[in-house]
Amino acid sequence: MVAPNDAMDGLRPATVVCKLGDEGVGRLHDGMHQIAPRTPAHEHVDLSPEKLRDALDRLGLTQPRPALPVEVDLSDFDDQNPRSA
Repeated sequence: MVAPNDAMDGLRPATVVCKLGDEGVGRLHDGMHQIAPRTPAHEHVDLSPEKLRDALDRLGLTQPRPALPVEVDLSDFDDQNPRSA
């Protein structure tokens, strides 16, 4: 996430997420098969959620912003005379 990625013209995935927010996450996720490193990991690291949070904090990757509430108009479903099927 924090290293420049050659498949992305040297951009860091974290920069994409910081600049584009949810759209950046979606684009990275959708293109993961094209930008993921082709070399296998040599060392397995099993981090607890707390250790992972600490590592992300040290790297300056802050907590995601909470999603804003969305109002949805469901008035179409308030029909008192349901149509027969």
